Amino acid sequence: MQRRDFIGLFCGAAALWPLLALAQNESFKIGPAADPAAKLRAQQKAAADRRQKAKEKEDECRKHAVAEKIPARERKSFVASCVKPAKK
Repeated sequence: MQRRDFIGLFCGAAALWPLLALAQNESFKIGPAADPAAKLRAQQKAAADRRQKAKEKEDECRKHAVAEKIPARERKSFVASCVKPAKK
């Protein structure tokens, strides 16, 4: 290898060094770009589903209380204990 070749190689490497270092620090995401509106809609739908499920559970507990002929004054506490999951 001659001196000119060595200097050319060294200068080329010195010129590319910052570009290579920058490329290593970039984080590339694979897949579609994140859509904040879609994420918000998904969160709202999940919350609505949880509320609907809780309402259905409460209605089921209320019907169970009526079927078991629990007095009206005790139904509220019965429904509250029925809705809350038992601690393990």
